[in-house]
Amino acid sequence: MAESEEKIIYFDSNATTFMSPKSVQLMTMWVNRGNPSSSHKDAIKCKKLIEEFKQYIAKTCGITLPSDKPNGRITANQYRIIFTSCASESNSTILRSAAASYKHMTNTLPHIIISEIEHKSTIMCCEDMAEQGLIEYTMISPDELGFIPPSEVEAAIRPNTCLVCVMAANNETGVITDYKKIGAIAHKRQIPFYTDAVQIFGKYPIKPSSENVDAFSVSFHKLHGPAGIGLLVVKEQFMHGYQLRPIICGTQNDGSRGGTENIMLYAGAYAGMKETFTSRDAKNKKLLTMKRHIMTEISKYIPCKTYKEYLESRNDTTKNSIEVVFISTATRNYLPNTILLTVVKRTKPFICNVNFKEDLEKRGIIVSIGSACNTSSGKASHVLYAMNIDPLLRKGMLRVSLSDHNTLEEAKLFVRAFMLTVKEHSEK
Repeated sequence: MAESEEKIIYFDSNATTFMSPKSVQLMTMWVNRGNPSSSHKDAIKCKKLIEEFKQYIAKTCGITLPSDKPNGRITANQYRIIFTSCASESNSTILRSAAASYKHMTNTLPHIIISEIEHKSTIMCCEDMAEQGLIEYTMISPDELGFIPPSEVEAAIRPNTCLVCVMAANNETGVITDYKKIGAIAHKRQIPFYTDAVQIFGKYPIKPSSENVDAFSVSFHKLHGPAGIGLLVVKEQFMHGYQLRPIICGTQNDGSRGGTENIMLYAGAYAGMKETFTSRDAKNKKLLTMKRHIMTEISKYIPCKTYKEYLESRNDTTKNSIEVVFISTATRNYLPNTILLTVVKRTKPFICNVNFKEDLEKRGIIVSIGSACNTSSGKASHVLYAMNIDPLLRKGMLRVSLSDHNTLEEAKLFVRAFMLTVKEHSEK
């Protein structure tokens, strides 16, 4: 964050991460370089940077690009790297282009499968296409803990299903979907599988060729890079089998997404991604250590339980008057940086997460009360509604999301501020 007189602890990294000094430095270096499509000296340097960035992404994801083959030969198992303005554009691009191509090839109304916990850009895109009569779509409900059952995806497949689209990890709960199994189910029926990888990618790289993924999206502002640049990776077999057409036409991105490249954003995104994946395993262990510290320390001062334990004790008449329920846990089925918790107070006035968040901010702590795209709404997020979380729990819901830049000392300060805020609200 920008420097200020007061120390701010930023625990809202699932909304956005802050750029590293290296990203800022490189963006400044690559200002005013001209159009990469030109032929002058700086333009050639820009083209070289873009190609290096693509090769780094390919290496990280264990894939090969068409440019890797001699004589420009393209094979079905190669992948195309397409830079976009953001993951929302990537999501809309794959949904709209897959549906349009399927209709063009088969003269059949396409059917798309998504989940109820997808990013709003995916849900709203499907709603818009359905309203225009362009598609049919099915939304798969999560189970009580927020996981998408692969069996439900399989049961929803129809003869005209043209795409299965389920996110790899949820930005609010931190749940990691069994997307590899869902991809295998789709492939068994010769249906392409697409996953929104925005939240998982900075912790675990998608390896599409071995994980049954035909296409996925990334947003670089979640990787300590700048906002305004995203990624869409698509398997060539999917591109050519569906004859996918660009939503924005032009010669850039191998003709897959037009528009003059903002080389400054490319440079910042490249630096942010390289920093993110350097010593990634060690960083994940550090994040998990901080996550466990927060959960363990809070439990020393106030009764705590997991959401599963809460569900199992719904008929218990000896409930605590105030307690913390952890919706996400510190297991491998969840992102190592994400804690979705709720402060439950069973007597009026109930805990209000808006007021709780504001009081934490007065103590120098920034957290979220839900998906960053929904915080202007008076209601809880669509994810919590999809999970059927009861109103009492929704009232006190907070999301704590850590980044590689956070420290254990900040985690300790958070626990202290959190418990002071709980004490204030419990005494009201």
